[in-house]
Amino acid sequence: MRPVDILTFEFLSFLFSLTVIFIEYIPHAYTLLFIYVILIAALYLLIYLKAKRDGRLVRALYDLVFPVMAVLLIFDSLSADLYAI
Repeated sequence: MRPVDILTFEFLSFLFSLTVIFIEYIPHAYTLLFIYVILIAALYLLIYLKAKRDGRLVRALYDLVFPVMAVLLIFDSLSADLYAI
């Protein structure tokens, strides 16, 4: 795992925990929890696939697509978390 993967996992875990703690105050909290779980699962799936077969598609998904997608989804979800708290 790269340091950025660890940081992404830790940040998603923090957001997941924060959402669980304030679940009654956050609208669409279950949707946010679902997004966080899907992102964590996608991260581990890409790490697994990169270790098993290091093809061009896996490398592109792991190095380019997932980081951009994760940042966009995380910052989009922060608006729901922060405004509710």
